[in-house]
Amino acid sequence: RAMYWPASWTLGSEMPGGRSLQMGRLNAITNIGQIAGMAGAGFFLLWFGFGPSFLVLAATGALAFVLGYRVPKKRKNPGRKSRRLFSGYAQLIRLRVFPFAIMCAYISALPFSLSFSFYPILFVEYGYASDATGTMLALRAIGSAMAGLVIARYLDYSAKLAVPLGCAIATALSVGLIATAREAWMIGLLMVTVGLASGIMTIFFQMLISEISTVDNRGSALALGGLGWGLSHFSTPLAMGYLNDHLGILPAFYILGGFAFVWSLCLIPMHRWAFAKPDTKTKAKDNS
Repeated sequence: RAMYWPASWTLGSEMPGGRSLQMGRLNAITNIGQIAGMAGAGFFLLWFGFGPSFLVLAATGALAFVLGYRVPKKRKNPGRKSRRLFSGYAQLIRLRVFPFAIMCAYISALPFSLSFSFYPILFVEYGYASDATGTMLALRAIGSAMAGLVIARYLDYSAKLAVPLGCAIATALSVGLIATAREAWMIGLLMVTVGLASGIMTIFFQMLISEISTVDNRGSALALGGLGWGLSHFSTPLAMGYLNDHLGILPAFYILGGFAFVWSLCLIPMHRWAFAKPDTKTKAKDNS
Protein backbone atom coordinates (compact mmCIF):
# COMPACT_ATOMS: atom_id res chain seq x y z
CA ARG A 1 0.00 0.00 0.00
CA ALA A 2 2.87 2.38 0.77
CA MET A 3 4.15 1.97 -2.80
CA TYR A 4 0.67 2.01 -4.34
CA TRP A 5 -0.53 5.38 -3.05
CA PRO A 6 2.24 7.65 -4.48
CA ALA A 7 2.15 5.72 -7.74
CA SER A 8 -1.61 6.11 -8.17
CA TRP A 9 -1.49 9.78 -7.13
CA THR A 10 1.22 10.42 -9.74
CA LEU A 11 -0.78 8.72 -12.48
CA GLY A 12 -3.88 10.67 -11.50
CA SER A 13 -2.04 14.00 -11.57
CA GLU A 14 -0.82 13.33 -15.13
CA MET A 15 -4.19 12.37 -16.61
CA PRO A 16 -5.57 14.74 -19.28
CA GLY A 17 -8.10 17.31 -18.09
CA GLY A 18 -8.23 19.51 -15.04
CA ARG A 19 -5.92 18.24 -12.32
CA SER A 20 -8.35 18.93 -9.48
CA LEU A 21 -11.08 17.10 -11.41
CA GLN A 22 -8.92 14.06 -12.11
CA MET A 23 -7.51 13.85 -8.59
CA GLY A 24 -11.04 14.21 -7.25
CA ARG A 25 -12.21 11.35 -9.43
CA LEU A 26 -9.29 9.17 -8.37
CA ASN A 27 -10.02 9.70 -4.68
CA ALA A 28 -13.75 9.25 -5.27
CA ILE A 29 -13.24 5.89 -6.99
CA THR A 30 -10.96 4.80 -4.15
CA ASN A 31 -13.63 5.69 -1.61
CA ILE A 32 -16.37 3.99 -3.62
CA GLY A 33 -14.31 0.83 -3.28
CA GLN A 34 -14.08 1.43 0.46
CA ILE A 35 -17.86 1.89 0.64
CA ALA A 36 -18.50 -1.42 -1.07
CA GLY A 37 -15.75 -3.16 0.91
CA MET A 38 -16.71 -1.94 4.36
CA ALA A 39 -20.45 -2.37 3.95
CA GLY A 40 -19.97 -5.71 2.22
CA ALA A 41 -17.51 -6.94 4.86
CA GLY A 42 -20.05 -6.32 7.61
CA PHE A 43 -22.71 -8.38 5.88
CA PHE A 44 -20.29 -11.14 4.84
CA LEU A 45 -19.07 -11.49 8.44
CA LEU A 46 -22.64 -11.64 9.68
CA TRP A 47 -23.76 -14.22 7.14
CA PHE A 48 -20.68 -16.41 6.49
CA GLY A 49 -18.06 -15.73 9.17
CA PHE A 50 -14.38 -14.81 8.92
CA GLY A 51 -13.08 -17.67 6.76
CA PRO A 52 -15.24 -17.16 3.65
CA SER A 53 -14.99 -13.38 4.07
CA PHE A 54 -11.19 -13.47 3.85
CA LEU A 55 -11.41 -15.73 0.80
CA VAL A 56 -13.59 -13.14 -0.93
CA LEU A 57 -11.05 -10.47 0.05
CA ALA A 58 -8.20 -12.49 -1.44
CA ALA A 59 -10.15 -13.02 -4.68
CA THR A 60 -10.84 -9.29 -4.90
CA GLY A 61 -7.13 -8.53 -4.49
CA ALA A 62 -6.26 -11.00 -7.25
CA LEU A 63 -8.81 -9.38 -9.56
CA ALA A 64 -7.37 -5.92 -8.81
CA PHE A 65 -3.89 -7.19 -9.68
CA VAL A 66 -5.06 -8.55 -13.05
CA LEU A 67 -6.88 -5.32 -13.91
CA GLY A 68 -3.91 -3.18 -12.83
CA TYR A 69 -1.52 -5.22 -14.93
CA ARG A 70 -3.50 -4.23 -18.04
CA VAL A 71 -2.83 -0.51 -17.51
CA PRO A 72 -0.72 0.75 -20.45
CA LYS A 73 2.89 1.44 -19.54
CA LYS A 74 4.19 4.97 -19.94
CA ARG A 75 7.05 5.38 -22.38
CA LYS A 76 10.31 6.52 -20.87
CA ASN A 77 11.72 9.89 -21.85
CA PRO A 78 14.90 9.11 -23.86
CA GLY A 79 16.41 12.50 -22.98
CA ARG A 80 16.03 11.99 -19.24
CA LYS A 81 19.29 11.35 -17.41
CA SER A 82 19.54 8.51 -14.93
CA ARG A 83 20.03 9.36 -11.28
CA ARG A 84 20.43 7.69 -7.94
CA LEU A 85 17.38 6.31 -6.17
CA PHE A 86 17.10 8.90 -3.39
CA SER A 87 18.82 11.82 -5.09
CA GLY A 88 15.58 13.75 -5.71
CA TYR A 89 14.54 13.88 -2.07
CA ALA A 90 17.46 16.08 -0.99
CA GLN A 91 16.33 18.93 -3.21
CA LEU A 92 12.63 18.49 -2.51
CA ILE A 93 13.00 18.51 1.27
CA ARG A 94 14.62 21.96 1.10
CA LEU A 95 11.29 23.45 0.02
CA ARG A 96 9.47 24.82 3.05
CA VAL A 97 6.11 23.75 1.72
CA PHE A 98 6.82 20.05 2.30
CA PRO A 99 6.57 20.06 6.13
CA PHE A 100 3.24 21.86 5.73
CA ALA A 101 2.08 19.28 3.16
CA ILE A 102 3.16 16.45 5.47
CA MET A 103 1.10 17.94 8.31
CA CYS A 104 -1.93 18.17 6.01
CA ALA A 105 -1.43 14.56 4.90
CA TYR A 106 -1.20 13.43 8.53
CA ILE A 107 -4.55 14.89 9.54
CA SER A 108 -6.22 13.72 6.33
CA ALA A 109 -5.27 10.09 7.03
CA LEU A 110 -6.34 10.10 10.67
CA PRO A 111 -10.01 9.11 10.08
CA PHE A 112 -8.85 6.52 7.55
CA SER A 113 -6.63 4.96 10.22
CA LEU A 114 -9.49 4.93 12.72
CA SER A 115 -11.80 3.23 10.22
CA PHE A 116 -9.56 0.18 10.22
CA SER A 117 -8.83 0.17 13.92
CA PHE A 118 -10.88 1.88 16.62
CA TYR A 119 -14.06 3.09 14.94
CA PRO A 120 -15.30 -0.54 14.74
CA ILE A 121 -14.36 -1.11 18.40
CA LEU A 122 -16.28 2.01 19.42
CA PHE A 123 -19.40 1.02 17.49
CA VAL A 124 -19.35 -2.50 18.92
CA GLU A 125 -18.95 -0.92 22.36
CA TYR A 126 -22.13 1.00 21.62
CA GLY A 127 -23.90 -2.30 20.91
CA TYR A 128 -24.14 -2.23 17.12
CA ALA A 129 -23.95 -5.49 15.14
CA SER A 130 -21.45 -6.22 12.34
CA ASP A 131 -23.79 -5.16 9.53
CA ALA A 132 -24.63 -1.83 11.19
CA THR A 133 -20.96 -1.22 11.99
CA GLY A 134 -19.96 -1.86 8.39
CA THR A 135 -22.62 0.56 7.14
CA MET A 136 -21.49 3.29 9.55
CA LEU A 137 -17.88 2.86 8.47
CA ALA A 138 -18.96 3.11 4.84
CA LEU A 139 -20.49 6.53 5.57
CA ARG A 140 -16.99 7.98 6.06
CA ALA A 141 -16.04 6.80 2.60
CA ILE A 142 -19.30 8.26 1.22
CA GLY A 143 -18.26 11.66 2.57
CA SER A 144 -14.83 11.32 0.98
CA ALA A 145 -16.37 10.24 -2.32
CA MET A 146 -18.59 13.33 -2.24
CA ALA A 147 -15.48 15.44 -1.73
CA GLY A 148 -13.87 13.91 -4.80
CA LEU A 149 -16.85 13.85 -7.17
CA VAL A 150 -18.74 17.01 -6.30
CA ILE A 151 -16.71 19.48 -4.25
CA ALA A 152 -13.12 19.07 -5.54
CA ARG A 153 -13.64 20.99 -8.79
CA TYR A 154 -15.04 24.07 -7.02
CA LEU A 155 -12.39 24.55 -4.34
CA ASP A 156 -9.48 26.97 -4.41
CA TYR A 157 -6.27 24.97 -3.99
CA SER A 158 -3.97 27.96 -4.03
CA ALA A 159 -1.63 28.88 -1.19
CA LYS A 160 -4.52 30.12 0.97
CA LEU A 161 -5.01 28.65 4.44
CA ALA A 162 -8.82 28.55 4.59
CA VAL A 163 -9.33 25.13 2.98
CA PRO A 164 -6.77 23.06 4.97
CA LEU A 165 -7.49 24.82 8.27
CA GLY A 166 -11.26 24.42 7.95
CA CYS A 167 -10.93 20.75 6.96
CA ALA A 168 -8.48 20.02 9.79
CA ILE A 169 -10.72 21.60 12.44
CA ALA A 170 -13.80 19.79 11.10
CA THR A 171 -11.88 16.50 11.20
CA ALA A 172 -10.72 17.10 14.78
CA LEU A 173 -14.19 18.00 16.04
CA SER A 174 -15.79 15.02 14.31
CA VAL A 175 -13.26 12.63 15.83
CA GLY A 176 -13.74 14.01 19.34
CA LEU A 177 -17.53 14.32 19.20
CA ILE A 178 -18.02 10.74 17.99
CA ALA A 179 -17.46 9.68 21.61
CA THR A 180 -20.55 11.66 22.68
CA ALA A 181 -22.86 10.17 20.02
CA ARG A 182 -25.05 7.14 20.65
CA GLU A 183 -27.85 7.36 18.09
CA ALA A 184 -27.20 5.92 14.66
CA TRP A 185 -28.19 9.11 12.82
CA MET A 186 -25.73 11.22 14.84
CA ILE A 187 -22.92 8.75 14.32
CA GLY A 188 -23.72 8.67 10.61
CA LEU A 189 -23.68 12.46 10.38
CA LEU A 190 -20.29 12.67 12.09
CA MET A 191 -18.86 9.93 9.88
CA VAL A 192 -20.00 11.69 6.71
CA THR A 193 -18.58 14.97 8.02
CA VAL A 194 -15.19 13.52 8.89
CA GLY A 195 -15.07 11.74 5.54
CA LEU A 196 -15.92 14.94 3.67
CA ALA A 197 -13.36 17.05 5.54
CA SER A 198 -10.54 14.52 5.35
CA GLY A 199 -11.33 13.82 1.69
CA ILE A 200 -10.98 17.50 0.78
CA MET A 201 -7.76 17.68 2.79
CA THR A 202 -6.38 14.67 0.94
CA ILE A 203 -7.03 16.28 -2.44
CA PHE A 204 -5.58 19.56 -1.14
CA PHE A 205 -2.17 18.16 -0.20
CA GLN A 206 -2.03 16.13 -3.42
CA MET A 207 -2.80 19.24 -5.48
CA LEU A 208 -0.33 21.33 -3.51
CA ILE A 209 2.52 18.90 -4.11
CA SER A 210 1.58 18.42 -7.76
CA GLU A 211 1.75 22.17 -8.35
CA ILE A 212 5.26 22.61 -6.90
CA SER A 213 6.77 19.56 -8.60
CA THR A 214 7.61 18.65 -12.18
CA VAL A 215 6.55 15.61 -14.17
CA ASP A 216 9.97 14.00 -13.63
CA ASN A 217 10.05 14.32 -9.84
CA ARG A 218 6.32 14.22 -9.04
CA GLY A 219 6.43 10.62 -7.89
CA SER A 220 9.21 11.40 -5.41
CA ALA A 221 7.42 14.57 -4.31
CA LEU A 222 4.12 12.81 -3.65
CA ALA A 223 5.92 10.02 -1.81
CA LEU A 224 7.70 12.57 0.37
CA GLY A 225 4.53 14.55 1.05
CA GLY A 226 2.64 11.33 1.69
CA LEU A 227 5.04 10.58 4.52
CA GLY A 228 2.48 12.18 6.83
CA TRP A 229 -0.12 9.72 5.52
CA GLY A 230 2.06 6.78 6.53
CA LEU A 231 3.00 8.30 9.89
CA SER A 232 -0.68 8.74 10.68
CA HIS A 233 -1.41 5.10 9.89
CA PHE A 234 1.43 4.10 12.23
CA SER A 235 0.92 6.48 15.15
CA THR A 236 -2.88 6.75 15.37
CA PRO A 237 -3.65 3.07 16.15
CA LEU A 238 -0.56 2.90 18.38
CA ALA A 239 -1.63 5.90 20.47
CA MET A 240 -5.27 4.84 20.56
CA GLY A 241 -4.32 1.36 21.72
CA TYR A 242 -2.31 2.76 24.61
CA LEU A 243 -5.06 5.21 25.60
CA ASN A 244 -7.74 2.54 25.30
CA ASP A 245 -5.85 0.16 27.58
CA HIS A 246 -5.18 2.77 30.25
CA LEU A 247 -8.18 5.11 30.07
CA GLY A 248 -10.90 3.46 28.00
CA ILE A 249 -12.26 3.89 24.50
CA LEU A 250 -14.27 7.10 25.08
CA PRO A 251 -11.46 9.10 26.75
CA ALA A 252 -9.15 7.89 23.98
CA PHE A 253 -11.36 9.53 21.35
CA TYR A 254 -11.64 12.72 23.40
CA ILE A 255 -7.86 12.97 23.68
CA LEU A 256 -7.29 12.15 20.01
CA GLY A 257 -9.83 14.79 18.99
CA GLY A 258 -8.09 17.35 21.21
CA PHE A 259 -4.71 16.42 19.77
CA ALA A 260 -6.06 16.78 16.23
CA PHE A 261 -7.49 20.21 17.12
CA VAL A 262 -4.12 21.42 18.42
CA TRP A 263 -2.49 19.98 15.29
CA SER A 264 -4.99 21.99 13.22
CA LEU A 265 -4.05 25.22 14.96
CA CYS A 266 -0.38 24.50 14.34
CA LEU A 267 -1.10 24.70 10.62
CA ILE A 268 -1.47 28.49 10.98
CA PRO A 269 2.17 29.31 11.88
CA MET A 270 3.42 26.47 9.68
CA HIS A 271 1.56 27.92 6.70
CA ARG A 272 3.05 31.37 7.30
CA TRP A 273 6.53 29.89 7.47
CA ALA A 274 6.04 27.62 4.45
CA PHE A 275 4.87 30.40 2.14
CA ALA A 276 7.04 33.18 3.51
CA LYS A 277 9.46 33.11 0.56
CA PRO A 278 8.56 33.36 -3.11
CA ASP A 279 10.71 30.36 -4.01
CA THR A 280 8.35 28.00 -2.15
CA LYS A 281 5.76 28.61 -4.86
CA THR A 282 8.05 27.82 -7.76
CA LYS A 283 8.48 24.48 -9.41
CA ALA A 284 11.02 22.15 -7.89
CA LYS A 285 13.74 21.62 -10.45
CA ASP A 286 14.76 18.14 -11.43
CA ASN A 287 17.90 16.94 -9.66
CA SER A 288 19.96 15.66 -12.55
